[in-house]
Amino acid sequence: MLIQASSLINYSIKGIDGYVGKLQDLYVDEWQWIIRYLVAETSENLEPVKYLISPFSLGKTDHQSKEITVALTLPKIRNSPVFQTNLPISRQYELALRRYYEWPDYWEQTSFTDPPPAGISENEELTLDEVGKPIKEQSPSDSEDILSDTSENLIPDEPDDQEIIEAEFGLPEEEVQFNTELRSFQELKGYRIQTTDNDVSALEDLFIEESDWSSRYLMINLHNSSEDQMILLTFHFVQQVDWGTKRIFASLSQQQLQNAPRYIPGNPITLDFEKKVFSYFDSL
Repeated sequence: MLIQASSLINYSIKGIDGYVGKLQDLYVDEWQWIIRYLVAETSENLEPVKYLISPFSLGKTDHQSKEITVALTLPKIRNSPVFQTNLPISRQYELALRRYYEWPDYWEQTSFTDPPPAGISENEELTLDEVGKPIKEQSPSDSEDILSDTSENLIPDEPDDQEIIEAEFGLPEEEVQFNTELRSFQELKGYRIQTTDNDVSALEDLFIEESDWSSRYLMINLHNSSEDQMILLTFHFVQQVDWGTKRIFASLSQQQLQNAPRYIPGNPITLDFEKKVFSYFDSL
């Protein structure tokens, strides 16, 4: 099921033993465009405090009651490593969270977006799903070769307990390795879409696949006139995100965006509409 990221903001988060707080933000991996953390805000002694929760701990999402359940207790969440909202998320902090919650390393996971993962050629013919989205296929032997070639570069050594303590309590800021691949959804909203010839359009929203919290489409506001006009852009054309200029670079012209099928906000995304979207972008 595809859901708009913005529609989840202010959903209630319910733990095993009751109400936790409100969902205030989502952190997305800019390379694979997968939601890595939900930001829950709760009030403690009248002070708002924010916590990061991984999709690994999520249960059912009830859209009618606007509630997300998590397989965590409130004391467990409140005793988690402190989230410093004024700084980017550091890899040390992520490792501290992983140790505390016993979450898997998400950076060992893969997703098929552009550019292709290691071991897949850009010119290689790909198997597509029912809407034309590429499906990554590889043999077990290929997986072992890829892992042996890249694991040392992609997966950092897990620190010992003392290193975790140092990362959480007093590591000098200049020594902290910030994970610049994680982007705040609230920050990304409104970023200009830098095409090959213009930057008129802007990011309005993300469409997320609820089953695995991966992003399927960027919802783009073309800003053609006083009336908003939206299209859905697939991630094959997204090149990079630039924090400094607040731009998302896409390998398309503004006219190619203008010619894309229009999306009417609030309408369900049907299989027929997805086929229409993929058919258009595949023709470019």
